[in-house]
Parts: sequence; structure tokens; C-alpha cells
Amino acid sequence: MDIKRNEAVYTSDDVLLGNAVAIFRRTDEVNPKMKLYAAYLKVFNFEMGDDFFVPTNFIGERSADGRLHLTINMNTVKRETMERMPNFVAFQQGIREELA
Repeated sequence: MDIKRNEAVYTSDDVLLGNAVAIFRRTDEVNPKMKLYAAYLKVFNFEMGDDFFVPTNFIGERSADGRLHLTINMNTVKRETMERMPNFVAFQQGIREELA
């Protein structure tokens, strides 16, 4: 899916999570069962002042009005602590892809 820089990202319950910034790809072990996902979309939320790192597995489709939605709701984003930076990103061990 083609995601644009600063594109608005919404949860499945239609909460504005923030704006897309970049994609980070893991170069080491991938194991979704252990929550070690292959790639993460970094989303910045200006109102909350937070960055969210959403596994790309949870990127859904665009709605009829063109909004990019996740397949998870805001409660799941909070419960899964997606505002925490993955270790491979923090230690600069992955590949950062800038969005156009």
C-alpha cells in the first residue's frame, strides 16, 4: 500500500491516531507470535505529543472517503503500548524508509 508522508491514520473505531512519518524495517528475527513484527509505521500525534509504532500487519484499507484505517481500535493501540519505540529502532538496527 502506498502511504504518503503526513497522511492521516485512523484506528478501526475512527479515532485519529496521527500522521504517517516513516516505515522502519527489522533486519533481525521476525516472529509475530512474540510481537517481533517485520515492519512498523511511525505515526506522530501532535495533540498527544506521542509517536506510535504500529506494526504494518495492522494497516487496513482506505475507506470510501480516502481515510487510511488500521485494523485495530484505539484501546488495542494503548493496550499493546504502541507508543513505545521498538528496540531495533531505538538502537538504530533497522532500515528507515522515508515516506514520499
